[in-house]
Amino acid sequence: MKKWLAVFLMLAVGLLMAGCGKGGGHWVLVDTEFHEEEWQAALAAENQRDGFYQSEAQVSAGSFIWTRTYIDEDKSDKQPFAFPGNSATVQGSWTKPSDTVQGPEFEVSMRIKIEVVDQDPAHPVQHGCYIDAQVPIPDDDGVIYGYLCDDDGESTFYPSPENGFAPVAVIVYGDMEKGQTAGEHRALEVRVGPGHPLMSYIYEWREQ
Repeated sequence: MKKWLAVFLMLAVGLLMAGCGKGGGHWVLVDTEFHEEEWQAALAAENQRDGFYQSEAQVSAGSFIWTRTYIDEDKSDKQPFAFPGNSATVQGSWTKPSDTVQGPEFEVSMRIKIEVVDQDPAHPVQHGCYIDAQVPIPDDDGVIYGYLCDDDGESTFYPSPENGFAPVAVIVYGDMEKGQTAGEHRALEVRVGPGHPLMSYIYEWREQ
């Protein structure tokens, strides 16, 4: 009996050491970066290129309110929504992702919400806003962008005529993959609308 107990303990210790030695490791959230200035500059550049719509947004490190307004000449005789001043407003939010990301899946998750809060009920204009989250992962050929997806495999979220402008509230999941060297950094980026990432959550790879 003592002999079998000793063998069991040796195997248990061996498995524990294998998990904590070379080849183990995990990601730890060590920093956040709120890119409001760069993001607003990208939105301003988009407005300069677009002669039909103008977008304005109030953003914070976890939420946003976005309004898009039609500014071109009145074309409502052909497109009912296309009259000056017609606008739509959406608001959304996201939660801080996991503090630690463990193997073997290295799955990170967060909650995302977005909904229309104001629009013309008869002639809604497209608000042009979406939210997604992704992890740029280094690859031999450059960078692969791994999107966080919901249970249906969707990765980009926005209320639209196709879903009756219904509010969207989902939990998204993504694979950060294993780190290569201790101290390596990898970011989870939250993107709202076109342009620069709005928020980055910086993870550091730590060997166990």
